[in-house]
Amino acid sequence: MTYPRVRFAIRYPAGDGRWRYDPVDIPHPSGAGFIPMEHPPAPGDLITLWSRTGAVEGGPVFRVLERLWSHASFGSVTFPYGAEEPREGPLLDIIAEPAGSPYRDEAPICAESTCEAKFLFGQWIQPPGADEPDPHEHRPYKREIAG
Repeated sequence: MTYPRVRFAIRYPAGDGRWRYDPVDIPHPSGAGFIPMEHPPAPGDLITLWSRTGAVEGGPVFRVLERLWSHASFGSVTFPYGAEEPREGPLLDIIAEPAGSPYRDEAPICAESTCEAKFLFGQWIQPPGADEPDPHEHRPYKREIAG
């Protein structure tokens, strides 16, 4: 089974209704510039992307906008005459744009208005640079029951 070979580009506004498309340099063992994926993301999906050099501008969360499939032609190098199927999967270019996290509008967990701690995996985590523990006891918000 051959999987689609996926490449990503990020779309940024360039002014005057035009766009700039920056390819994402995906780390891959063979250095191919694409990732074989059995289930590539569909338009509208939120994805995280990292390049070979680290964070991608506007990321790490992106929304898939469009996909362009390029299939091998019968008789080509990757799909020679006499072969039952291509040697490689189709090339898939995915265009994405910066997007907010699906958790972007989350309310604070602690009822104290100045608290920046987060409740993660059953424990309170202080933000980076907070040396002293908060002087208050964390009180989670009570869930409102609709009805």
